[in-house]
Amino acid sequence: MLAPLLLAATLTADLPPLPSQVNDLIESNCIRCHSGDKPKGGLDLEVVLEDGADANLEDWRKIQLVLNSGEMPPEGEKAPTPSDRGQAISNLQHWVRQLLEARPEDPGAVGARRLSRSELRETLRDLTGIDIDVNRHLPADPSSDGFDNQGGALSLSPMIVERLFRIAEEVALSAVILPQADEVPSTRYEIDHLTISGQGRVAADHAFFSS
Repeated sequence: MLAPLLLAATLTADLPPLPSQVNDLIESNCIRCHSGDKPKGGLDLEVVLEDGADANLEDWRKIQLVLNSGEMPPEGEKAPTPSDRGQAISNLQHWVRQLLEARPEDPGAVGARRLSRSELRETLRDLTGIDIDVNRHLPADPSSDGFDNQGGALSLSPMIVERLFRIAEEVALSAVILPQADEVPSTRYEIDHLTISGQGRVAADHAFFSS
């Protein structure tokens, strides 16, 4: 149980501190609106500055983005000089890269993955022996890095799920042979092979099945 805590403490100690120029810019131009009980945009910069390198990296990316785009500070609020803004952005970008290199790799969330159209067709044919033209039901697979079978691009939208159910119904109807109404199985007994006992029971030594 102590190992994760010791690892976290070691990583925190190795993380570089926030550049003072970035800290000063945020305190001078941003923190008035982004603090208190109802910080604008739901981003409490007092907490972010206090956490420093331990803060959520996504918060620092947001700060980097709005500073770089000139979106913040908004018009009418105290703004840094272009020189100060440019230097702060450069320092922040370099610092965030250092944080990314120092932290363990985070693969992020893994979404639900589906088969591509060609993979689905081959799988159904291998499992059931039935060749279903899945292209009639599914839209073209999105391409990622030149490939159409990348898991990250093959998401499961409600529309795709509905189309997969239609394919499953088509496979089920093709794979299961149901008897026709005029082909209900019947049993036929030959009269010559029937015997009647004294208790009123009928027995047969042969049974013929037909359909």
